[in-house]
Amino acid sequence: MNFYRTLVYLFLIALITGCATSKSFSKKGAKLEEAGLMEEASQLYLVSLQKNRSNVDAKIGLKSTGQIVLSRYLSEFSQQKVFGNKREAINSWAKAMNYKDKVASLGVQLNVPSVYATDYEEIKNAHLDELYEQGLTHLDAQNYTEAEKCFLEIKQLDKHYEDAHELADIAFVEPIYLEALSAMNNGKYRSAYKKFNSALSRIDNYKDSRDKKLESLQLGQFTLPCFLLRTLQEQEVWTSQYRLIALKH
Repeated sequence: MNFYRTLVYLFLIALITGCATSKSFSKKGAKLEEAGLMEEASQLYLVSLQKNRSNVDAKIGLKSTGQIVLSRYLSEFSQQKVFGNKREAINSWAKAMNYKDKVASLGVQLNVPSVYATDYEEIKNAHLDELYEQGLTHLDAQNYTEAEKCFLEIKQLDKHYEDAHELADIAFVEPIYLEALSAMNNGKYRSAYKKFNSALSRIDNYKDSRDKKLESLQLGQFTLPCFLLRTLQEQEVWTSQYRLIALKH
């Protein structure tokens, strides 16, 4: 219900933003704050400050309501951490930090107790370790799509974690490389050339891709004249047979 109520308030804000003043938004925010609707009030204070960053009443209102909203986000983070829901806890933390940054961009600083940051680092590192092991397992099992997902998620959380960046590239390139080899073995040299080229665009000189790419190009150039020659021969046979039938008639 709270989610839908917030949507309604945001919709109303969108309708009247064009003509309402910073002061009017601040007053409406104060009324909602008095009614205990802190999240909705904070949204109005935000709009008020977007219209006029010097509105002192809006800053004071956003400072008080914003801190309450942030505390709720942090409480959600702590709850997910206690339940062992690492990914959900990390998402809750991201939501809290995004809100804090949004408020800070309007000149209002909110407080995050250091214990939360410590808890976040702890659960983030545990999640990174799990993701890395899962990624390696998927990679060994040739589940390349799932492996890439794991390593990409690691990169989003910590781009310097172990060799996740390189492993994400390998998980992406290896299936393309295998498809290129298969296409080459089946005489589909043009397809093989494109796939080897795609692999090289992600990892330069991946395995023997550069040599295979050149080989597929050469074989493709050799195969084309042979195909044309065979086609011409078939046409000549058909023409001869047609002439023979015409003479008989």
